[in-house]
Amino acid sequence: ILRQRSYGTSPNLLSSSLLSTCRGVAGFWSHSPDRSEQESAELMEAMQAILLLVIHATWGGDARAAQESMTLQGNLASLVRVHGLGEKPAFEITDRTNDVDWCRWAKEESNRRTKFVVFCFLNLHSLMHNTPPLILNSDLGLNMPCSAEVWTAQSASAWGLVYEKAQNRKHSCF
Repeated sequence: ILRQRSYGTSPNLLSSSLLSTCRGVAGFWSHSPDRSEQESAELMEAMQAILLLVIHATWGGDARAAQESMTLQGNLASLVRVHGLGEKPAFEITDRTNDVDWCRWAKEESNRRTKFVVFCFLNLHSLMHNTPPLILNSDLGLNMPCSAEVWTAQSASAWGLVYEKAQNRKHSCF
């Protein structure tokens, strides 16, 4: 898988209503992304696939598969590092009802959540097997995932409203 670089182009773990909206936005999924966007999507898809393989091998009941999955964990940590453990600047909404903004934000949030799941899973494995963690707490430069209210919004306009409220609450705490 890692050598082939043909992981597909399906969107990453998005809710069904968001996925159908994003597919319908002219030019969002249909345009040919520049190489860095394409590479980023391929890395994320590889991370997600390897994560699922490692989870299945760990709790699937096959001791040999679990042992072989230890090698994949190093690959998984490497992919996360290549994709990036830092955070981009805060997401700026250009239009509250803009489906493209909503889809772009959802993809970034999905990527963030995938990286946190990988981090947690790898650290759980380090505890289970008494091995050093592959990704340290100090390596993470990600913001916490958004609230469930923001994540489960069913339309671009609903998302825009709850996202702005959440951002205002965040800034009023300082």
